[in-house]
Amino acid sequence: MSKKINKDIYLKALDYLALRDHGTNELIKKLKKKFDSTSEIKEVIDHLVFKKFLDENKAIKMYCENLFKKSYGRSYIISKLIQKGFTLSDINIVLETLNFDYFETCYSYCVKKGLDYNPKHLAKLQRRGFSFNTAKECLNSLQSS
Repeated sequence: MSKKINKDIYLKALDYLALRDHGTNELIKKLKKKFDSTSEIKEVIDHLVFKKFLDENKAIKMYCENLFKKSYGRSYIISKLIQKGFTLSDINIVLETLNFDYFETCYSYCVKKGLDYNPKHLAKLQRRGFSFNTAKECLNSLQSS
């Protein structure tokens, strides 16, 4: 990578990456708001990937962990990551490596919010990304205890 890159774009990209990890598409969108040259942005992105400052899997892992900590289920996490511009195959690879206990998260969310076995609560858990079976099992265990 001996090619000359635009220093202003490079420094702005590093500013964004210093705050938190970004995906390639997300960083491109942010840089396009500030700069007009698509080809120079692409060169900077390629350089950042080459230098390992920009890593899709690391960004996906960070987003997954943050959403999981906020008591979201697998479907919601995948949906948000796709909206961020990550590919489904990359998302699935990272999710396979992470050992999230969705039942435990669902259960603690139900206890925290005081949910009981109710069709509306079941739907609420599904909107948070938990599977029907996980949500039903969780609400059943709350009812029996």
